[in-house]
Amino acid sequence: MSLSNQPSFAGVANSLEAFGLSDTPELFGGMELETLGPVEGAIVDASGNLLGRDPAKPEGVIDEAIPGGNYNAIADTQSFFLNEDGAYVGKLAVVTQGGIRLRVRTYADGQLNGQAIFNVDAPVGAKLQIAFATGQDLSTLRLQIDLDGDGVVDNEKAPDAWVVGPAANDRQAPTTTAAVHWIAPQQGSLVLTATDQPDGSGVAGTYYRIGDSGTSQLYTAPINIPLGVRVRFFSADRAGNTELIQEIQTLLVDIKPGGFPNSINLGSKGTVPVAILSTATFDATTLDPQTLTLAGAPVKVKPMAR
Repeated sequence: MSLSNQPSFAGVANSLEAFGLSDTPELFGGMELETLGPVEGAIVDASGNLLGRDPAKPEGVIDEAIPGGNYNAIADTQSFFLNEDGAYVGKLAVVTQGGIRLRVRTYADGQLNGQAIFNVDAPVGAKLQIAFATGQDLSTLRLQIDLDGDGVVDNEKAPDAWVVGPAANDRQAPTTTAAVHWIAPQQGSLVLTATDQPDGSGVAGTYYRIGDSGTSQLYTAPINIPLGVRVRFFSADRAGNTELIQEIQTLLVDIKPGGFPNSINLGSKGTVPVAILSTATFDATTLDPQTLTLAGAPVKVKPMAR
């Protein structure tokens, strides 16, 4: 066949249009439920169709019966994408112990334009359920938690954070700085300050942990802590970006060792002896004096008298 007998691109386009089709890609839109952590389950639409893994079916069987639905899983992350308008219910089961994060996201014109985030710590066997619909205000979403899987909802949780508009595309975590102010012998005041970039989604919360055990707590105001402990902290923004955990070691100091009270006059411009004390979790001899300042002043190491 000669080249002149081939259909023209214009002719192909006209044929597509005749059948209601187009050769121009359409910008995607819809909703997504993303899960991170040890959960399995499926999305159910108003007609009872499933998208995901039905626990009642053999392992490895994936349903994709919801029109316009798409399911993907990589490691412990699952994505349930729905590009048809409608009302949906996510039904999930906790299969192993571990932290869980759920995100409900909305898309329009090929862009992420909203998301709500839930952070959950639930036991193995717990059931999680969340209902969401096209056009719903993300702040009104509620996650129902059945802790023992008996069919009775024990807790109902609002989003930990939500954001709409261009800020939903925020990909940069906030940054947190820490300061400890001496307030009494062996006691200090911990101040944490979190900052997000100017066009970011905003700081959702700052969390801290004192010592090497226990769980992270939400920081809301300066807190008194014993000196000599290790403090870990991080912040998260409203788009779900989480800062890497930072760590500081607070120090026990003795001003004018052997003297009382431990007073110091920062305006005297004199030399004041200060001892930095070791603790069960910190060896003061590992400090590099070249990196140490006290109230902004450099230090000079002097061997202790024996």
